[in-house]
Amino acid sequence: MSIIRKVETAQVSDDLTFVLSDDTVDRYGDVIEAAGWDPVHAPEAPLQPSDVVNLGFVLNGIEHPAERIRALTAAWCLTRQVLVVTTLVRGREMNYDPADLGETTPGFRPAHLKFFDQIELQSLVEQALECEPVPMGLGMVAVFRNPSEREDFVFRRFCR
Repeated sequence: MSIIRKVETAQVSDDLTFVLSDDTVDRYGDVIEAAGWDPVHAPEAPLQPSDVVNLGFVLNGIEHPAERIRALTAAWCLTRQVLVVTTLVRGREMNYDPADLGETTPGFRPAHLKFFDQIELQSLVEQALECEPVPMGLGMVAVFRNPSEREDFVFRRFCR
């Protein structure tokens, strides 16, 4: 992750500061370079190694378990520091809105859309990557390359 430039600090009356680019602004106003690949929306984008890789809701749309493992291992190969995996959660199927994932066809719901429970997600990630994931929230885990960074993260998160 590299800080590209600093955004001017927002005034107290400003709710948000916007940056019109493909970059991401962190809470300190640092602009962080962001890039992504998507099979539908950005299929020509290059797959490139990154400090942080986000595999967001990808596993939900993969029908076959072996393909889910391949997707996880491919994302892990591109990960230098931490891989974040998010999924739609079992038990919330009725709350699912296809537009949340960029699908705009009314009534669209793939027959093979897979919903995960937390233990199932953690087990899948651990089995595929042979690393213990850190639960970040419902349907979200993080996997660290460096075990000491994982320990530091867990310590900072749970020992306040």
